[in-house]
Amino acid sequence: RRRTLYKPLTGYATRGYTDKGATVNRVKQGWCVEFTEESLRAFYLLDVLLHELGHHVDERVWSRDVQSAERFAEWFAGERSRLLHELGGPEGEGSR
Repeated sequence: RRRTLYKPLTGYATRGYTDKGATVNRVKQGWCVEFTEESLRAFYLLDVLLHELGHHVDERVWSRDVQSAERFAEWFAGERSRLLHELGGPEGEGSR
C-alpha cells in the first residue's frame, strides 16, 4: 500500500508512521509513506482507532476548541498505544 502526503511532516509524525513499520521517504511532491499490510493494520489500530476513541472519552470535546480536542485525542492515542505495547499488545513491523 502506498500513501503519498504532499505536506511537510514533523519528526513526531514521521515516528508515528515508522514506529508502526511504515517507510517514509522524501519525494519531489512532499513525503511518501509506504505501508505493508501489517504496518497499515498496526497504524489504524494503534493510531487512528485510538485517536478516535480519545474523542469519545473526552467528555469536554463539545465545549473545546478543535485544537484542544485534537491535542487530547493525540495524547490519549499515544498513552494507550504505549500501554498496549508494554502489555505485549498488537505491534506493527519495526515496533520496539
